[in-house]
Amino acid sequence: MNDYHEYVELALGTADVANISGVDVSKSILEKSQLKGIFQQLYKSRIVPEGNLVFKYPKSPSSSLIVSENVSPNSSIAVSGYQFNAGTINPRKNGLRVELSLESIEDVSSSNIDLVEKMINEISNEVRAVNDARAFTVCLNIQSNTLTESDFTGGTLATSTLKPILSIISSTLNTGSISSWDSSNGKILLSGSVSSATVVYCYSNQARTNLQYMNCSTAKTLTYDDILSMRETMITNKIFPDVLIINDHDFPEVFSYAELAHLFTSASVYPKDRELLEGEIGSFVNMKVLTGSTIVPQGIAILVDSKRLGYEGIFRELDTKVEDLPESYSKRINVWDERDYGTSDSLAVGLVVNGGSICADL
Repeated sequence: MNDYHEYVELALGTADVANISGVDVSKSILEKSQLKGIFQQLYKSRIVPEGNLVFKYPKSPSSSLIVSENVSPNSSIAVSGYQFNAGTINPRKNGLRVELSLESIEDVSSSNIDLVEKMINEISNEVRAVNDARAFTVCLNIQSNTLTESDFTGGTLATSTLKPILSIISSTLNTGSISSWDSSNGKILLSGSVSSATVVYCYSNQARTNLQYMNCSTAKTLTYDDILSMRETMITNKIFPDVLIINDHDFPEVFSYAELAHLFTSASVYPKDRELLEGEIGSFVNMKVLTGSTIVPQGIAILVDSKRLGYEGIFRELDTKVEDLPESYSKRINVWDERDYGTSDSLAVGLVVNGGSICADL
């Protein structure tokens, strides 16, 4: 995302690794980690004052405003109750410890590859991936549910009220396999009758409670018509999505139609000074289209009103400490940060589901 800090290149080569300081490493990792993940970037970031263990933020009121129309002279207008509730975010600490063998650096010193820079890139990417996965989980309030053999009628079909199903986490069956699932209807079909089964899947509790989700019109196929239908539903609820997130594999199928040409604009033709979100490849009916996330299941479209989504509370920015380990001729790099996420509006996200290759209408 090019509106964040440009990272600082270390002015040190592989041969200088023994002299690298904690300040140098910390600064480089911090600057590179400012390139936020696809979901993380959609939250409003707030630095929490040092010593505070709770960050409170405003949640959107559930009440509606009433507009009095055509009011007669000397008549009063209706009163609309409007009250904000407070959401809370508590710190979650993430940490990473890396031991860098100086001997391993010396072994490849002739290759002229800056292994310190490579290591910093990998650390930054891992930290960003963890934070983005957490931002995604909070965005959809992702929960897991476990089904056993007693949940499968006739040993083959299970139906759950905990839906929509996003993906299968794991399955242990005494015979056969998972044949298909119906996301919106919370159904999972097995290929044959089982006497022993444990199936764990994840679902969006946010969508389950706000009912802002729908199956694709045709199972296994995510289309732009499905996305437009969900957008219309959200607009009816006075939510105006400005971001659309899909899996990389779905992009060609969704946006390959000739009749879509006037609705989709590729980022390649944007003005050069236009800022891009991380993963932004274009725009579709006033929504920025993002791909590249490895955590969005195939066959799912996520529509977000980023203005109403929520907050990232940063209790401690990425911090590092470098220790010398003379007994092993190594350096140990400790990395950690403290942050978490909270949603402001339960209707800020809409889902189109059931477009994956194993989905069906059951």
